[in-house]
Amino acid sequence: MFSTGLIEAYCPDCAELELFEQPPCVDGHGADCPEWLCLTCGTALLIDMPVELVARLPRTLGSRAA
Repeated sequence: MFSTGLIEAYCPDCAELELFEQPPCVDGHGADCPEWLCLTCGTALLIDMPVELVARLPRTLGSRAA
C-alpha cells in the first residue's frame, strides 16, 4: 500500500511493539518523512523530526516571569 519500508516501534495506543509504515508524504519530505502509521490501529507517530522545526520554537518555553 505505501512505498517505503517498515519499522518496529512502541505504539502508545496498542501498548506494545507494533509495525509502522510511512504513508505517502504530502509535505514533500519523500523518504525522510517523519510520519509513521501503526499497521494495527492506525496511530500516527512523528519520528526523527527535522532539526529546522525545533529551531523555530520560541526560546521562552522554559522561562517564567518573576
